[in-house]
Amino acid sequence: MLLTKWALLTVPTATWLIRGNDEKSWILIDAGPSTPTYQRSFKAAMRSILSGPEDKLKLIVLTHAHPDHVEGLPWLLEAYPDAQLAFHEAEARFMTGGGQFAELEGDSLIFALGKYTQGVNSSMPAHRALVLQGTHGDIASSLSGLVTGVPSWLPHGTLEYLHTPGHSPGHLVFIHLPSKSVIAGDAFSYQSRWWPFARSSTPHLARPYPIATINSTAVQVSQKRIAELPGLATVFPSHDDVAGVTAAEFKSWTRSFPSAY
Repeated sequence: MLLTKWALLTVPTATWLIRGNDEKSWILIDAGPSTPTYQRSFKAAMRSILSGPEDKLKLIVLTHAHPDHVEGLPWLLEAYPDAQLAFHEAEARFMTGGGQFAELEGDSLIFALGKYTQGVNSSMPAHRALVLQGTHGDIASSLSGLVTGVPSWLPHGTLEYLHTPGHSPGHLVFIHLPSKSVIAGDAFSYQSRWWPFARSSTPHLARPYPIATINSTAVQVSQKRIAELPGLATVFPSHDDVAGVTAAEFKSWTRSFPSAY
C-alpha cells in the first residue's frame, strides 16, 4: 500500500500495488491526486517498487473517478504505456465520455454545494479502457476479452470487483482473495473523529466524505454488501488514519445500521 497525504488538509489517500502471479506483473488500484507532494512520493514509490528490468505495470483499476483517485493517471499512462485502465461501466462517462459529477443530483445539500469540486479530466484514452460490467466479477475473466484466454499472470480467484454505488455511480471495491482483503476505496472512511482539526489515536468508522457522496442511503446498502462477503480478514479504505480495519469490526459496525438498509 502506498499511503501519502493530500495537500492542505492532510487527507490520507492510499493507492495499492498488487503483484501478479509471475512476480513481475503488477496491478495498481487508484492513481491518487495531482498535488505536488503526493505525486513526488507516489512516483518515487512506483519507481522503487517496479525497479526490476522485467517489472511491468499491466493494469490500473479504479475504485471511482473522483479527482483524488484519478488525477495521477496522465503520468501513469505515459510512464507505463502497456498498462490497461479498468473501471465500472457506470463510471465510464466520467472517464472517457465527457461527463462531470456536477451534472448529478444528490440527496444532500452538502453534495449539492460540493459537487462542483469534483471535476475530472474526461479525456482518458478509450482504446486503453477495460469497462467492468455488472455487480460482481473476476478481473481475470474481464481481461480475457483483451488477450487470448485467461492471463497467466493473473489467474482466476486472485482479484474480484464488487459494484458498490452511493459515493459515486460506478464505485467499486476490490477483493484480494489470497490475503482475504477488501480494497474499499471511498465506501467508508476510518479516521479521527476530529479530523481535520485534530488527530486522535483512535479512528472511527464513518460514511465517506459527504461533500462528494451522491446517495448516502445507497452507501449504507453497499457497506452491508461488503460486510456480507465471506472469509474476509481486513477492509482497507482509501482515507484511513491507520492501515485498515478488521472485518469483524466492520461487520459489527454495519449491524448497527437501521434495518431498512
